[in-house]
Amino acid sequence: MMQKKLKRIFQKKDFNWTNLSLICVVSLLLAYSCKNEEPNLTGAYVNSIGYNSIELEDGASIAISPDDRIYYLVRHAEKDTVSNDPDLIAIGYDRANELAEIFKSGRVDQVYSTMYMRTLMTADSISKSKGIAMKTYDPRSLKEFAERLKNMEDQKRFLIVGHSNTTPELANHIHGKTVLEAFDEKDYDNLIVIIQSENEPSQLHQLKFKP
Repeated sequence: MMQKKLKRIFQKKDFNWTNLSLICVVSLLLAYSCKNEEPNLTGAYVNSIGYNSIELEDGASIAISPDDRIYYLVRHAEKDTVSNDPDLIAIGYDRANELAEIFKSGRVDQVYSTMYMRTLMTADSISKSKGIAMKTYDPRSLKEFAERLKNMEDQKRFLIVGHSNTTPELANHIHGKTVLEAFDEKDYDNLIVIIQSENEPSQLHQLKFKP
């Protein structure tokens, strides 16, 4: 029935083939844009990160390849509020330990932190569990730091601990697009994952993790 209807439409003398061509072009453009749409900001909670996949609590997973460049960015864990350079509070240390547990089976080539007690202590657990000497970076030079990371040839997997304003900004620089805004001051559970594969557009996933 549908074939007969289409045949009658195409056989009409006044059928506009130009309009059909435009429709086809628009359809192809829409299909391409959907395939290359903006980052998948799912908000799903991470269960574990391995060498070949990121496992989510809802049973889904994100495939990763040994050749991918992967950046994991987190804000420091829950902090005290009694000094200019506060330490973590108990739940903050629990969150830092959970972060190390999430990466227990995953590959991390380098751990970076800013020079503040709250970020250093957040990164400390995973740095020790991986046997990696932590390095520091300047949160006032995020664009330069992002370029330095992207040009490293001997390392491909990075865990970077920052702050509510610097972490999303650094993620935007690495990703190459501004898609994230500063985190809420009460928000400590974001785990930003940026996956960059050769000849493929950068992927950004805004995931979460529990303490």
